[in-house]
Amino acid sequence: MGSFGEYWGDNWPALLPAIIFLLVNPWSIWSLLRTTTARRERITRAHEDLVDLMESALVSGGRLTRSQVYTLADSVAERRQARLEDVYRPVAALRATARRVERNPALADRDRQRLEGAVDRLIRQTKTHEGTKMLATLANALRLADKGYRWRDQAKKLMRQLDDWSTYEDTLLISSLAGLGPRLTYPDVREEALRLVANLEGVWKALAVTEAETHEP
Repeated sequence: MGSFGEYWGDNWPALLPAIIFLLVNPWSIWSLLRTTTARRERITRAHEDLVDLMESALVSGGRLTRSQVYTLADSVAERRQARLEDVYRPVAALRATARRVERNPALADRDRQRLEGAVDRLIRQTKTHEGTKMLATLANALRLADKGYRWRDQAKKLMRQLDDWSTYEDTLLISSLAGLGPRLTYPDVREEALRLVANLEGVWKALAVTEAETHEP
């Protein structure tokens, strides 16, 4: 009950018009549910399409890069009539692709290990380049969270999206950070969130150093 009160207090200016509309027009609830279900189905199919294309590119011997993953996601989003930001979840898609490769019976063990290694490198590169930019955006939203509900909403949304950028080594930081979202109203909570974001940024930036050392002549 307390958490709902905090959520309502933070977000009532955005929620009130929607609640009034639903009360005035009950049929809109049915329409909203249908629209939401259809949107989720489009996004689910788009994610599956993207993983299919990424697996095919890897197995066929093509070289998959971060820019190609983005281009594939953009193409799939357009075909499935979904928003690019809903489809372009590169780390989550790469992890799903790695699981596909691991289960592919047509691959020899040596080829499977090579492809899994290529996916791991892409995940590290994605975190190092795009993930750290996302963390910088989140840090800015956290610093401005006391300016109004819009900034708090953006910070909470970015915290939820971090699940799509995490792998097993990030689990502890991500779960700690996600739990702070509903309580961003309090300055000490925002400070704790900023500290966790800085820690995560440090971990992901360190991946660039590891990658460079791995490819030293």
